[in-house]
Amino acid sequence: MRKVRIGLMQKWKFIFQLKNNYTRMKNDKLNGLWIGTYKYGFGYPEEYKKREEPFSLNIQFEGDNFKGTCHDPFIDTHFNQPATVEGTFSPNLISFIKRYPSLLTINENEQTIVVPDRPSIDIHYTGLFYQGLFSRTIRFEGEWTMTDYYLNEFGKKEFYTLNGTWTMKK
Repeated sequence: MRKVRIGLMQKWKFIFQLKNNYTRMKNDKLNGLWIGTYKYGFGYPEEYKKREEPFSLNIQFEGDNFKGTCHDPFIDTHFNQPATVEGTFSPNLISFIKRYPSLLTINENEQTIVVPDRPSIDIHYTGLFYQGLFSRTIRFEGEWTMTDYYLNEFGKKEFYTLNGTWTMKK
């Protein structure tokens, strides 16, 4: 019985070491600067749907979770600090929330505006991890969504969802 327990303990220790090595390797590969683009989809005016916006994401992992900062053209023109990101990575799947320093929205004249006294809308990014078979290129591709509301003429909240696609590589 004692040999079985020692054998099981050694096996679990080995599995735990493998997981730690995988996490360390994954973090080394995924930490740091990523460069990407996002596109506009459903809910946006036609002239937005033709645009592709560049962004950079700098992330640091702690286990499967990560935090970081994001820069894009809206940050550079409307804010004096970066957007924040917070998310998780499980084998081949990434999910994170991007938040601007305050609300960034489009007004009735289809102009981008900042509403400083309102918090940012959560922009939810989900995507898949891809690694080149014969190259060291790694990338993520996926979709983003955000939901907001406006008050109609009766003071009732009317919700709407916007979405698009994104990709980033290291």
